[in-house]
Amino acid sequence: MSKRRYAYYRTLKRRILFITLTVSLFMGLLIGCVSCYLYYNYQKQTLLSNIEIFLKYAADTIDRELSGLFTLVNWCQSSQAVANYAVSSDPSVTFSTHDLLNEQYLITSGNEYIRRIIITRKDGGFIQVVPEPIATQPNVTQIISTLPYLSSAINSLDFDFSMGLVADPLDGSLRFKMLPVLRPVYDLYTSEVTGYILMEIDPALFTDALASVHLDSALSCYFNVESKNYLYHDESLSETFRYPLNNQGSMEGYVPYYEDSHIYSGISDDGVRYCHVIRTLSSGNFRLTCRVPFSLFVENLQPFFWIILLVLMLVLIFAFCMFFYLHRVVTKPVNQLKQQIIRISGGDFSKNPSIEWRTELGDIGRGINEMSENIVQLLEKRVAAEKEKQEYEYRLLQSQINPHFLYNTLNSIKWMATIQNAPGIAQMTTSLSRLLKSIAKGTQVSIPVRTEFSLLDDYFTIQKYRYGGAITLDYQIDDESLLDCQILRFTLQPIAENAIFHGIEPTGAAGVIQVRLYAPSANQIQIDITDNGVGMAEDTIQHLLEDDEKNKSSFFRDFGISSVHKRIQYEFGPEYGLSIQSKLDVFTTVSVHLPKLFSPSEAKAQTSEPSDKQQ
Repeated sequence: MSKRRYAYYRTLKRRILFITLTVSLFMGLLIGCVSCYLYYNYQKQTLLSNIEIFLKYAADTIDRELSGLFTLVNWCQSSQAVANYAVSSDPSVTFSTHDLLNEQYLITSGNEYIRRIIITRKDGGFIQVVPEPIATQPNVTQIISTLPYLSSAINSLDFDFSMGLVADPLDGSLRFKMLPVLRPVYDLYTSEVTGYILMEIDPALFTDALASVHLDSALSCYFNVESKNYLYHDESLSETFRYPLNNQGSMEGYVPYYEDSHIYSGISDDGVRYCHVIRTLSSGNFRLTCRVPFSLFVENLQPFFWIILLVLMLVLIFAFCMFFYLHRVVTKPVNQLKQQIIRISGGDFSKNPSIEWRTELGDIGRGINEMSENIVQLLEKRVAAEKEKQEYEYRLLQSQINPHFLYNTLNSIKWMATIQNAPGIAQMTTSLSRLLKSIAKGTQVSIPVRTEFSLLDDYFTIQKYRYGGAITLDYQIDDESLLDCQILRFTLQPIAENAIFHGIEPTGAAGVIQVRLYAPSANQIQIDITDNGVGMAEDTIQHLLEDDEKNKSSFFRDFGISSVHKRIQYEFGPEYGLSIQSKLDVFTTVSVHLPKLFSPSEAKAQTSEPSDKQQ
């Protein structure tokens, strides 16, 4: 991938566009698919629940009517009058039995679906009740006794409907279909079959119940009588030999609305997938089956697809609006911040108020402006510090007035004092010459502490003779190895001079200067110079570290306590330097804080020493 193309994908604007569109499309498709799935399940659940309710209503209607009809048949089978009629040819018994049968017929629920009910005798006699005049064969008893399903019907313990809907054998045309109910009439004493009870149930009982259910035309309803299957169509039942439950399986993901309903899925012979809702009647082996094609579940989803498409379009429009909004509130400010950073890197530290918005990016802009101001201030302070450092170094250089000439002259005075037996003059001259020699030949900025102590001893020797031995100098060294640590040249002389002139001398009495060397921490050393002079106030201490005007050294012109303090801070950092503690008329302690540094040779010796000891 070329750099130009890589930069194209890396721009914040295009990233925002890509992420916004991707997330929006993904969320839109996810919402659409989930909504479609939920709507599909809802559609399926609603349709199957409605079919269950309709089938339950039809089944309850059929059960209610059949219950009344079966009650009438059971009455005939258990009636003493009917049993007497079956073995008697007395006309009075015939008429009385017929009247009783007619009364029971009239009070029976669902009697409008009884095509006829007949009670026969062995001698060929019969009585019948019909709702309207219909043709009846004269040899009824003979016809009934020759029915192919008579044996299984009368030998069954309960009602047998294995014959299904058959043609009316008592109607000469055989055009009318009916559901026969055949039961025997027993002798009261011998349990011998003395006659038959035949009730012809009109199929309208079932078609009327199914007609009351208003189902979609795409649905197929079946009426099942044991192994016989009838397709309901145009308010009629026609026998079908194609069983609607081929390849049946349980309907996954659906719980029937009623416990006694059963739902199966199956595939037809032409490969179409169907769902079958089955309701079993409580009266005999009757079932109602509704066949639902799966295509019916999704045919109402087409408007929903248009809704999903509209939602996706709205999501895209929202995504573009969000992109332009983010471009205005994010991309442009980021570009302005980027340009400001480029200007700062080019050396332009001017403040830019236009990047200080009232947002989180504005906080970044304010931070950038503050950073540029701090950089300017830091540069200014750095320049001023370097200038001041150079000035101090120049003053120090100025103080080194003709040291070689003075050194040679003092050396001559030393030999003259020795010849004339004046050891004090010789000692003072030797100390002064060593000081001047150090100034003349010393080029190192940092020296070991032991060397600095030697220079301090030479300076103190001169001052001791000046004050007639009224002052003394004591050393306390906690660790001899600290004498090899580095210190700036002539750090201690101005402090000792200040202790003599401004501390001890005003007392008019003898004084003591104590110098202590120790390490307060592993990475730091400290030198405390304490005198028992007049002390100083707190404001004087603060002024002493800030101004050299009142504490200039007589040894180094224009070089005093504050100069030492600033030299140390310039060299080692603001955490080092001088600190002063004092109590009026008691003491003054000036502490020199330095990092624990060794010269390269001493540092090597320090690191190799433990290994030598181990050997």
